[in-house]
Amino acid sequence: MQTVELSNISKLKVTHRRICCSLFLQQLVYYNIFYSIFWSFTKSWLICSRYYYDLSVRDPDEVRTIMMVFFFVSEPLRLWSGFAGNLYENVPLLAFFWILTLFPSTLSSLYLLLAQKQKTPIDTAIQLVMTVFVLLEILYTPVATWRMLRLQRVQFYLHDLVRALEGHR
Repeated sequence: MQTVELSNISKLKVTHRRICCSLFLQQLVYYNIFYSIFWSFTKSWLICSRYYYDLSVRDPDEVRTIMMVFFFVSEPLRLWSGFAGNLYENVPLLAFFWILTLFPSTLSSLYLLLAQKQKTPIDTAIQLVMTVFVLLEILYTPVATWRMLRLQRVQFYLHDLVRALEGHR
C-alpha cells in the first residue's frame, strides 16, 4: 500500500477510483451465457431424440432428469449474479455466484460428464466444455472476489482519511 503525503490529500479525487472488476471472470461468464443456451437446446434435443427413437416415455436415467431441472432453475440466476456481481463490483452477488457454481452447477456438470447413462460422443463433447467453464469459474471467482475486497477496503479507508483531513465528521 502506498503512503499518501498530507500536502497531496486535498488534490486527491476519491471519485476517480480504480475499477476492480475482473475482465477474465467477465469473459468467462459472458461466453458461458451463450454456451449455456446452446448447451440447453442441444441437451434437450438429445433427450427428446432418445425418447423418440426408443418409443418409451420412461427415462432409464432419473438422476439426469433431476440434474437437468437443477440446471434449468439455477443456471440463469447463477449467470446473472456472476455477470452483475462482477460488473457492479458487488461482493455479495459474487459470493452467491460462487456458491451456486459450487453446488448445483458443479455437481450436475460432473454427473452429466462422468456418470450419465447412455452417453453419446456429442454428450461427452458438449458436457466437457460446460465442465471446463464451471471449473474455471470455481477457481477464479475467489481470486476476483478477494481482489475486489482488497481494493474496496483501501478505497474506504482512503475516503475516511480524506474526510477527516478536510474537517468532515
